[in-house]
This record gives sequence, C-alpha cells and structure tokens, in this order.
Amino acid sequence: MPDPIYVQARRVLLDALEALGEQHDALVLVGAQAIYLHTGEGDLAVAPYTTDGDIALDPAELSPEPRLEEAMRSAGFVLDVQQPGIWLGPDDVMIDLLVPEAVGGAGRREARLGEHGNRVARKARGLEAALVDNAPMEIAAFEPDDDRRFEIPVAGPAALLVAKLHKLAERQEAAGRSEDKDALDVHRLLRAIQTKSLAADLRTLGNDPRSAEVTSEAIDHLRTLFAEAAAQGSQMAARAATPLEDPEVVAASSAALASDLLSALEAS
Repeated sequence: MPDPIYVQARRVLLDALEALGEQHDALVLVGAQAIYLHTGEGDLAVAPYTTDGDIALDPAELSPEPRLEEAMRSAGFVLDVQQPGIWLGPDDVMIDLLVPEAVGGAGRREARLGEHGNRVARKARGLEAALVDNAPMEIAAFEPDDDRRFEIPVAGPAALLVAKLHKLAERQEAAGRSEDKDALDVHRLLRAIQTKSLAADLRTLGNDPRSAEVTSEAIDHLRTLFAEAAAQGSQMAARAATPLEDPEVVAASSAALASDLLSALEAS
C-alpha cells in the first residue's frame, strides 16, 4: 500500500474526477499522479509520493454546462480565496485545475474560461504539450473498499517531462523541498522511460505548432538543470532521494540520463 498521504491524494483526485465527469472531454491528468501511472514503483528506494492532484483543462473542449465552479463546490471542494485554480478537498488535499498558458487568455495567472469565470483555473506554461501528447488510461483508488475507476486522458511521459522542466525552471530561484521532489520526478521519468521513446515523442511535440515553443524551451531547461551532476536539477533530485539513495549516484545518474536524451535529440 502506498504512503497514507498519497492514498488520500488519490481518493480526493477521484472525488474531483467524479465531480467533473460531464466535462470528461476537456480533462487531461498531469502532475505527479500522472507520472507514477507511467513509471510505477520503479527501482528507486524512494516510493512514489504526492499530496495533491493536477488536472489540465482544454478550453476548446469545455462545455457550457456543468459550470466548473458549481461542479467542484457541489462535491465539497472550496476555492482558495487568494490563488486561482487551487481547490481544497477533504483533509485540505489540494486539486489544481490548470490551463496551458497559450490557451488561457489574457492576464498573468487567471485562466479566462468564458462562462466558467476567471478564477476556477490558473495558467501554467509547459502544459501545452499535454494537449498534444495524451492517451486514455484507467485510474483507480488504492483503498480496497473504494471501487471507483475512471478512464481519463493522461499526459504522456514526454509531455509530463516538458511540464516538470518548465515548473522547475520557473521556481529555481526559490527551490525548496517541493521543487526537489519535482526534480526527482524528472529523474523517475528519465529512468523509467526508454530514451529512444522519449526522444521520439519530444520530436513529435517539437513539430506540433501547439507545443513546439514550450518543448524547445524544456529541452534547454533539461540541458541547464540536468546535463551535469553538479547542475541544479541533478542536485535537487539527489537531495530528494536522500537518505534512501546515495545522493552522488542519483546526481550522476540524472546527468547521464539527461545527456543521453539530449544526444538522442541532437542526432535526429
């Protein structure tokens, strides 16, 4: 059984998916829970762990009804009064409703979603790739007495890598424990997914006008943050794996995996 907090995060994510079910076509699962669907337990001593859930919205696929705010509130979620897109569920587990920046409308943070309002979701750069690279997967509860199962589009490994690299780059000046975990999630993706497959999918994203710019930026972030063992991202991943893994080994592995991927991309 996963960590109890991760179990709780999955339960609340299912609550949100249940609440938003009629908007199914506009949803794409992103974030750590999507990453772990692809990577599984892996061979790291550090177990998959997250305290929240992230759902990307495609504004072009949203229906006028049900209204997002009404659907979330009817399921017991409370919208954060200060930050758009952050919904608190049972036990204060957070669900982020996110919109790719390129399709989120004017303004800095709030996603402009017409009749759904300007505060139900927030914009995030890098998620554009998730609208291009996704496929249906089943997500279920960890608890044996919860039989809920939902088939939902889940961002592919390459799209998740692009999104995580953007998140790390945006926050590198104020990196902390949360960002260290994001770096370890990048390490998980690089470790679990074949380099050849990641490179092929990144090339596809780089050739699609919807995701080309953010993919190119993400590759630059990968080079800056992970291509060397001493680079910030490699060191963050090492910190997140300590003490269960040797930090020097994790940093060196992150750099080697990132360099292999960059070489594969440059060879294409």
